[in-house]
Amino acid sequence: MADNSPLDIPLMELQRQHCREVTGTGHDGLALYCGQPRSGRTSYCEQHRRINLMMVAEASRPKAKGRHEQAGRQHRPLPAEGIRSLQKVRGRK
Repeated sequence: MADNSPLDIPLMELQRQHCREVTGTGHDGLALYCGQPRSGRTSYCEQHRRINLMMVAEASRPKAKGRHEQAGRQHRPLPAEGIRSLQKVRGRK
């Protein structure tokens, strides 16, 4: 099994074949990159390509509606005096 651990390569040392996924920051505060071999024509290694595809798929899914939206009601925040009343009841100033 191949080791897919990021190589943490600084920007100035990246070469064309290296994965461009940012994996952290160096002691100088600059970004470090995965550096594993890229997968096909993408900018990422196979592992980071899969992760990024899953994140895009998750972000594009419709969000579940809360119970207020399902019932056709709008959620309205409490007015300031209502918040103060709740704080008094709970023993907070």
